[in-house]
Amino acid sequence: MRASISFSARASRETYAAGLHWRQEHPTKADAFTDELGATLERLEEYPQLGRRVLATKRSNLRRILLLTTGFHLYYRFKGGNEVLVLSIWKANRRPPKL
Repeated sequence: MRASISFSARASRETYAAGLHWRQEHPTKADAFTDELGATLERLEEYPQLGRRVLATKRSNLRRILLLTTGFHLYYRFKGGNEVLVLSIWKANRRPPKL
C-alpha cells in the first residue's frame, strides 16, 4: 500500500523558498531541486520507513532523508499505517531545525 504524503505549513514554505533559492543560485541546473524532491517523495510513497531515524528529538518517528544532489534534508514523520507528514526541508550544512 502506498503512503499518503502531506506537508506541514512550515515545510510548504521552506520547500517554496528552497526551490526559489536553488533556481537563482544554480540556473544551469534549475530543475534539480524539484526533480530530486519529486523522486524522493515517490520513494517515500513506496517505502515510508526509508529515512534515517533522528534520535536527538522528543518527536517519535522523526526521520530524515538527504537529497544528495542539492544538499537538503527532508525531515518527516512516519505516522504509521500509510501516513507521512513532511515537517521541514532544511539545508544539510546548517544546524538541524527545531522540530
